[in-house]
Amino acid sequence: MTNSASARPACPAPNGDGWHVVALGDHTTGTVKTTTGSFTFKVKYVRWRKIADKNWMVTLDIEMTNGTDKDTQIGSWNFPFLVVGQHQFDLDAGGCFGTADAAFVKPGLTGDARAGFVVTCPPAGAIVLHLQDGQEQVSDDAITVTGTTTPAEC
Repeated sequence: MTNSASARPACPAPNGDGWHVVALGDHTTGTVKTTTGSFTFKVKYVRWRKIADKNWMVTLDIEMTNGTDKDTQIGSWNFPFLVVGQHQFDLDAGGCFGTADAAFVKPGLTGDARAGFVVTCPPAGAIVLHLQDGQEQVSDDAITVTGTTTPAEC
């Protein structure tokens, strides 16, 4: 994935040694309403690896369906923070971001992105991705990507 929509570094491919798959729950979709329609986000994969003592990288592969009437870019601003162990971890704090295509997503079509968050809580229990539009937002949403809503200890 490229880093076309963000000043953050592109996320590494979450494969190879050290990466662990997070089992997804049944409700991995969230919607952000805007003044011109909505964006629907679906978490497709979540993976993590330890990057330092008490530091983990959690990456989420996400697709966005553009339900507005204009071409829209999927960007890091859509994913302001991740909650792990009832603690908020901002994408701005050492995270990474990349998209599968630099083009804007046309109305009715879907684009893909990968967002990576550096967390200091073990990536277990409930993991919640917060969503926003960042421009013409009417409402935001959050997705509990795991099958449990019980947070792990941090």
